[in-house]
Amino acid sequence: MKKSLIIASMLALSLAACGNKEETPAPARPSVPAPAAAPAPSTEATKPADTAAQNVEKAVEAAKDVTKEAKEAAEKAAESAKDAGKNAKDAAAEVGKDVKDAANKGVEATKDAAGKAMDATKKP
Repeated sequence: MKKSLIIASMLALSLAACGNKEETPAPARPSVPAPAAAPAPSTEATKPADTAAQNVEKAVEAAKDVTKEAKEAAEKAAESAKDAGKNAKDAAAEVGKDVKDAANKGVEATKDAAGKAMDATKKP
């Protein structure tokens, strides 16, 4: 879960970086007067930054969705493990009862056999 979040963040950061261009160093001051001011940047120039921001938002939302799904899956797995543990406990208790019953039957059979053997020795 942490790795997918890191990967999503790295992807978003790299997409954001792709939209930005490096600035060139400022040229030395010319002795000629500067030309007229350049027009303001058009909306076309701001689109890559907007797209990058949207990509970041999409990546964050995707990471949130993945995190939520992982949490739900972990909760279901924990519940299943809890149920399996309870079932195993119940089955072990049943087996314990069966073993106890079998042992008691063996003890009773041994007592009966011993009683019959005693009776047989008493008869002349």
